Amino acid sequence: MNPSDLAALIQVQTAKGVGPAKLSEILNSLHSAQISLPEFLQFDEDSAADIRLRDAWRAAHDHSESQPFFEIANDVLDKGWQVVTLFDDAYPHRLKRVLGEKAPPVLYVWGNHNILRAGSGGDKAIGFSGSRNVSPEGIAAARQLARMAAEREYTVVSGHAPGVDNAAHLAALEGDATTIFVIAEGVLSFRMRKELRELAIANKTSWVVVSQFSPLSKWTVPNAMTRNSTIIGLSDALFVIECGRGGGTWAAAQTATKLKHPLYVIDYPIEKPEIGNQDLLKAGFAKPIRVDNDGAHFPTIEARDPDEAPHQQKNLL
Repeated sequence: MNPSDLAALIQVQTAKGVGPAKLSEILNSLHSAQISLPEFLQFDEDSAADIRLRDAWRAAHDHSESQPFFEIANDVLDKGWQVVTLFDDAYPHRLKRVLGEKAPPVLYVWGNHNILRAGSGGDKAIGFSGSRNVSPEGIAAARQLARMAAEREYTVVSGHAPGVDNAAHLAALEGDATTIFVIAEGVLSFRMRKELRELAIANKTSWVVVSQFSPLSKWTVPNAMTRNSTIIGLSDALFVIECGRGGGTWAAAQTATKLKHPLYVIDYPIEKPEIGNQDLLKAGFAKPIRVDNDGAHFPTIEARDPDEAPHQQKNLL
């Protein structure tokens, strides 16, 4: 994407009232009409109304002077990020297949883009989710399962947060495996964690960072909840290491359940009343990951039909 197209995209993406669903609608309408975003912003209001995008046009123009969009676009591209939309061939097919209309309309990508082919070219991926305040047993299990996933040639997908995410990414990089960082902030707010940075520099083809948020977005709880769906969408299955009763991991498990996406939850030998793993297992959709004195045991991952459309069903939790 060139700087002019990206500047126009950022202007529209950050306009008041333009969330992911609205942005998808705008991009779809413009794609169908073969109109570029810069061309759309040059329309007059009546022309925007003709393609039923008057409100989006107004919102974009209402804040046309609020940010230096062209400078932001140049900064993003100069730092090596690339941008793909739902209509680009480089957009991950698996993400569209799993999330359907909920797939993020735009991805900002840095690193080895080929890793995002997982799921469309025979590659495999496992998503990891769990509490930031994970127990030592949870950290050990996350690292062990990530190592075993790597040995089985799965890409490790997680959210670059402290705790479980960090442990999973670290184990993947230490094992010379591939990993996807799905971040909850914009690309110009992102800084790779110090403990991961050295390994990432040494293994430049082993990782890719993905953001679905506008470049200057800060980390927020809603962003973190939203990006959990993208972790699911980029994976064959979701592993829950430790889950609170509520919060991001609980919501991620609910999303996997609604999508009928394979969900695996650690079944600790001694029940931990402070976590919700047993509640997820008792709900009946999740399958257990056995843990004993030898550590965690990698489960058999159920294959999902690659042409299967995304499912929606009532909340089972």
